[in-house]
Amino acid sequence: MRCSLEPTAMSENLQETNTDDLLFNDISFYSIGLSPETLNVLQQHGAIKESYLHDMINVCIVALDLEDSKQSSDLISETRYNYDKVQIVTDDWVTLSLVAQKILPYKVFAIDYKVIFKNYLFCLSQLSVTDKRTLWFILTHHGAKCTLRLSKACTHLVIGRAVGAKYEKAQNTNIKIITPDWILDAISLKNCQHDCTAYHPSLLLDDSSYGSVIDCVLEKAATSPPLSQNNGIAPIIIPSADSLHREGNEANMQYFVNKASHLALQKDKASSVKRSRATKNMMRKKLNVNPLPHKGFISPNSISPTINPAGVHSSIYFGHDPDQRVPPECCLLACRFYLDSYTDIIPEQELKTWKKVIEAHGGAVCPNFNVKVTHLVCPTHSSKHFEKCLIEGRRIVTASWLNDVLTDKVLRPPSEALHFPRAPCQPLLNYVISVTGFIDVEREKVKMMIQDLGGSFSPNLTRECSYLICKSLTGAKYSKACEWNTPTINVQWLNDLWLIGKAERLASPKYQNFENPEALKLDINHYSPVISRFMTCWSRPLRVSAVEIRKRSPYWEYSLLKRKQEASSDFRLVKKTKTNADGTTKDLEIFAPSRIQDNMPRVVFTGFTEEEIIVLRTKIFSLGGTLATSMYTATHLIAPRILRTVKFLIGVSLIPNIVTSAWINESFEKRWLLDEYDFFISDTETEELLGFRLKAAVKRSSESKLFSGINIYLTPGVEPRRDDMQQIVEAAGGRLLDLEPDSSDANGKNERSIIVSCDQDISMCSKYTAKNLQVFSSELIITGVLTQRLDFDVFQLEIPKA
Repeated sequence: MRCSLEPTAMSENLQETNTDDLLFNDISFYSIGLSPETLNVLQQHGAIKESYLHDMINVCIVALDLEDSKQSSDLISETRYNYDKVQIVTDDWVTLSLVAQKILPYKVFAIDYKVIFKNYLFCLSQLSVTDKRTLWFILTHHGAKCTLRLSKACTHLVIGRAVGAKYEKAQNTNIKIITPDWILDAISLKNCQHDCTAYHPSLLLDDSSYGSVIDCVLEKAATSPPLSQNNGIAPIIIPSADSLHREGNEANMQYFVNKASHLALQKDKASSVKRSRATKNMMRKKLNVNPLPHKGFISPNSISPTINPAGVHSSIYFGHDPDQRVPPECCLLACRFYLDSYTDIIPEQELKTWKKVIEAHGGAVCPNFNVKVTHLVCPTHSSKHFEKCLIEGRRIVTASWLNDVLTDKVLRPPSEALHFPRAPCQPLLNYVISVTGFIDVEREKVKMMIQDLGGSFSPNLTRECSYLICKSLTGAKYSKACEWNTPTINVQWLNDLWLIGKAERLASPKYQNFENPEALKLDINHYSPVISRFMTCWSRPLRVSAVEIRKRSPYWEYSLLKRKQEASSDFRLVKKTKTNADGTTKDLEIFAPSRIQDNMPRVVFTGFTEEEIIVLRTKIFSLGGTLATSMYTATHLIAPRILRTVKFLIGVSLIPNIVTSAWINESFEKRWLLDEYDFFISDTETEELLGFRLKAAVKRSSESKLFSGINIYLTPGVEPRRDDMQQIVEAAGGRLLDLEPDSSDANGKNERSIIVSCDQDISMCSKYTAKNLQVFSSELIITGVLTQRLDFDVFQLEIPKA
């Protein structure tokens, strides 16, 4: 379905939206004022309507036109007081979830969600289709309505160039005429009353080059393709709707707001791209630039290099080669670490844990320092191999850097003081230091720096505190520090002590700058002489072979292996003759193994979700295994516990290794196939209930077939169905009869015929007893196969005489 921008069209298309029939399958809701159409759509897509509020409800949906009513206000108060976990949203949540074909986050549609464009109606014109959809998404997210028809109800006309019938008509009304960057700035300033006069389309440099004025090239120049050419319609350099809303994550929806704020800041600093508030000619004169040679062209000289928060040009330093896609689960591939000096301060058991975690993420820990070491991990400059690694150009980091890499699952160059070994001195001995403004991980990092530098960390500000390290000049601690004349400084002071071993006077301007939101990020340029010797080696990216990536990643593309497997000659088409109970024969064509590699595990899964199977099978592929093409060729059955599934029952008779998924997971961590014995399924509860041991049952099945010499006839009502029963019986060596046997003696052969029936068919079983045929329940097969024991007495049915 092609989503319309019209609000009315959105509701009209509600019933026609082509989406998942059970989109709202997990939703139970309470409604106020919803239209019958909306209620019908919710219930058609699996939602459950509740007649009263209670704790088990997911969401309470209120019609948009009742949003400000007394009934709505009372509902919010009651729900928040009694049911704090119930979300309260408008009916737009239903409409847009259907359009997006996914459950959108509740927060954006909360009835009291603070939006800056509430009650505004924007008309979009002279923009590309992609830009219209993107603007529709952004404006809707911030509370506005969008339309393509200009009417008196419209508050703004968003236009890409000063031409067209809508533009002429809007000039004679009170409708505000703006370009899209007014929306950018209004969102960044959180002010919908932002002055519109500077955003009139007539002030553009060139009627066909709107994209050159929006200034987003400062943010996207390093990664974006040239501006699109849409038949002279000005493109908007803003994130697409898809990138703004992945997986229903509210954080992604805020991405646009963050970008807008950053771009607004760049505009204030870049005078070469400022917009004039006068006329087109005045703006050209002020900017002192010529019109663009043609639409979509950006002069190389007009693009500033992209700068990361640490102040380093993003193209200078690398972790892995940026052209390679290293999976996050293996973010330490090609890294060989030597832990220097940590053996003296970290317990041996904890170091073993470090090693296990590093190896699980694709890295390796070298027991001795050698030429293969790529990263020296050490706490201070006084470590044994520190100077040697500096001379040889090896990467030198700390355990803090390693922790951050494993947290982010991306191999990044060091960007914080804690990522570098500190100077060997402890200049903060006998000092008591408190901090304010830092929370969570940042606070722990600052605390660690203080303690490693010899100082004492105080969670509370007291008169004994020597310094207060502030992130911003706010809060009760800062006020008290001013009252007590306790020196206040920023974290830059700690960075200097960590990297250089000394600091300047406390009144230095660099220690009194409290406006950096990422205070722990280093300005590498400031430490150029000190840091350059550490960073030189990071200009050479680590390359990983494609084979290694494929081998290590649990999500690698295994289609090539699959095609090889299908093209191999491990199986051939053979003919097999089946003999029926009446003596007739039937020719069958089946795939039989012709050449099986004994060392290749061939696995079958049962009892797992589809998502779990995807992860497990990709791991077994990386270990050299494959999926079994049939139960007869499988070497391993993977299950969470003892089950009564068809695969499990067949597997007990055929497959020697019945193990849990831990066998695959731990083998994947170790990078080789572990012994199956320790991972054999042990379900104590089920085994005690049935009085058997699964290991012993599997061993008995390998020695002799349970139903060897037994022919079984199923009455019509037996469950499981006949096809499943046939697979289970034949795997255990028996034969399922198509026709009723005449007697228990099968044609004079050394075979036995029995009847398997159920309570539903009990009335038709008297004729079998008259032929001396015994009748049993289906549990004779199911429990018998599971335990590999036939208990005829327990499962024989009593048949009433006719």
